[in-house]
Amino acid sequence: MDEMPAKDGDRAAPGATTRLRVLATSDLHMTLRGFDHYADAPADGVGLTRLATLIRAARAEVPEAPTLLVDNGDCLQGTPMDTPALTETRHPLMQAFEALGYDAIGLGNHDFNFGLDVLDLVLGDAACPVLCSNARRTDGGPFAAQPGVIVTRDTGQGPLRIGLLSVLPPQTAMWDAEILQGRLAVEDMVPAAARSAAALRARGADLVIALAHTGLGEARAVPGQENALIPLAGLEGIDALIGGHTHMLLPDGDGGDAVSGKPVAMPGAGGSHLAVIDLDLARDGDTWRVARSDSHLRARLGVAEDPELLAISDRVHARTRRLLTRPIGQSPWPLHSYFSLVAPSAALAVVAKAQADAIRATGQCDLP
Repeated sequence: MDEMPAKDGDRAAPGATTRLRVLATSDLHMTLRGFDHYADAPADGVGLTRLATLIRAARAEVPEAPTLLVDNGDCLQGTPMDTPALTETRHPLMQAFEALGYDAIGLGNHDFNFGLDVLDLVLGDAACPVLCSNARRTDGGPFAAQPGVIVTRDTGQGPLRIGLLSVLPPQTAMWDAEILQGRLAVEDMVPAAARSAAALRARGADLVIALAHTGLGEARAVPGQENALIPLAGLEGIDALIGGHTHMLLPDGDGGDAVSGKPVAMPGAGGSHLAVIDLDLARDGDTWRVARSDSHLRARLGVAEDPELLAISDRVHARTRRLLTRPIGQSPWPLHSYFSLVAPSAALAVVAKAQADAIRATGQCDLP
């Protein structure tokens, strides 16, 4: 996706203007369709299948303007479909992203829950670049993500080079330490983003957009910071940010759509919202600069599901339903955990017994 610098004749004239529309999803957590597999019933409040309808509509609204579609991480884990999807010939989420024309995928902490080998296998089928600017493998093995990429769009007035970087919480290596086994090193987000933004600028990016899998947090950067959206927005060289991780909504309805003067959007979780950032750009010498911006979220309640994406997930959806509706035992009395904090709970006793049985089979049952 990187492009060579444009020839002089391809450059936009002084005073030229254009608009870039950035569309973003985040924290999908494998919510591919509008269905609650735990309840085995349709659900209006979830689903990439509904966001797909909003994505197509948002593009159609600006037929003359270039658009960009990105995902901001935590896409592979989170619903009962996540494990069956791993055994499909090609991961259905990668198929869905390709069908919708995603331009880049940023990684989130939960994308590492299945381990590096599974992650590389799944993302090897991605039709677009996979990004992570602050993580690297320490064992010399392959890593599906690259630190940054430049995507070029034709504005009708010369090319627009958009640099993309991606960061995630440094705690990722600790949270999944058991499965990562020391093979992943994750540095703090702010210095990594600053370095990646500078590198993208040096390679000719007109704009830099950060896919920041992180929440707002403190205003200043501190070591080990999990939520660093505010100091990230304060970095020179970053023009706009997509936030995530905390499942919040930004803008939140109170009117603010910028952090540290930079346009920011965070689209909730589970496909609840589509983030839209419109950047009005003006030519400034040999590059483009942001003259004005607008950020907003679009909810998909009541939106029809996209037939193409439904078809992509039909097989894994059916497999998941069969798996979850298969009886594994019977109880002669109701099980609940309503009062488990103050009294013995039969539901938790069943879970504890199952865990004890599983440990007994490992040969480590004598450990203290």
